[in-house]
Amino acid sequence: MNPGRGQWALPGGYLDVGEDPRAAAAREAAEEASVEVRVTNVMDVFANPPEDGGAVFVLYAATWIAGEPMPGDDADAADFFTRDGLPPLAFRSTQDVIARWADAAAWQTGAP
Repeated sequence: MNPGRGQWALPGGYLDVGEDPRAAAAREAAEEASVEVRVTNVMDVFANPPEDGGAVFVLYAATWIAGEPMPGDDADAADFFTRDGLPPLAFRSTQDVIARWADAAAWQTGAP
């Protein structure tokens, strides 16, 4: 879907009214990538600029439980990637997440 069609992003979407945000994150992983995850801690919060949809993006840590990645209702493809084998990424927030993942010390200290 636009914005970002043809590029890759983490599964995500909107909360339903009254829905727990962690449950929404797990639901989005199932809907968009056909995988079951156990969602745990909030890792960070990002504000996407208007050209990236303008939404607030809450990043949760999650553990893959079951399922093989397959595209869901609003994805063209789904897959797992290594840190060094990533495809083009759609959003600044996703790019920031990957940059911080590559610098594990930043996750521990909270440094930008």
